[in-house]
Amino acid sequence: MPASNRLKLFSEASAILVLSVRAFSASGAAGAAVQARDSLAEAESATRAGKFDVAAEVYRKLLEAHPQSAELWSNMAAVRAMGGHCEEAGPALDRARSLNPALFAPWYFAGFCELQFQHE
Repeated sequence: MPASNRLKLFSEASAILVLSVRAFSASGAAGAAVQARDSLAEAESATRAGKFDVAAEVYRKLLEAHPQSAELWSNMAAVRAMGGHCEEAGPALDRARSLNPALFAPWYFAGFCELQFQHE
């Protein structure tokens, strides 16, 4: 895939991920836990900096406390996909879609990964 197309996909994916983080924060799932909000901010910052492995680790820890959060599963899948690890994103995508089939991001990143597999 040409670099310009890859950059465009990355920009679109980053925007979707930010919306998903905000949806999780607004959903009340994080409640009054300042630590969860700080962790979300850390993951968002790492993602924007292209540090996808760091963001994935933050999401892994958040998922330990919030395993029923479709948004967090979606975000975990997104950072794995954007970091070039689509095969690792698959189970998280499946989990996010099973928890909330109406959530857009997991469907988007499933397509993103499908495009990556077709161009490898």
